Amino acid sequence: MEEIQVTVVDSQEVVSLFVQTSTVSVLSVNGNTGVVVLDPDDLDDTSTTNKFATASQITKLEGIATGAEVNTINTTVTGEPTGSDLVLNVVSLTQAEYTAGTPVATTFYIITDA
Repeated sequence: MEEIQVTVVDSQEVVSLFVQTSTVSVLSVNGNTGVVVLDPDDLDDTSTTNKFATASQITKLEGIATGAEVNTINTTVTGEPTGSDLVLNVVSLTQAEYTAGTPVATTFYIITDA
């Protein structure tokens, strides 16, 4: 324990207080000992409600226009020639975005590169 003197001076009087402090050490932080510096890479969001986003997820979200919607198309292949494909979604994206993703059989992709 250590005592610290705190002196307060105002226009009326001088008051001195003595405060006792504790010197109990922290044994570890996030499993680390000694001088510890934490950054987001030291944290795990597996069991948390609020999750981190990867740089690629942030980039993808930045590319979505304000007010954009997911539009589902109700289609049927009844009466169509044999071998016709059922299309549930139409997606417009660049060739790079298409190449980076995993195509879905029931989605019609429109590549918008000029």
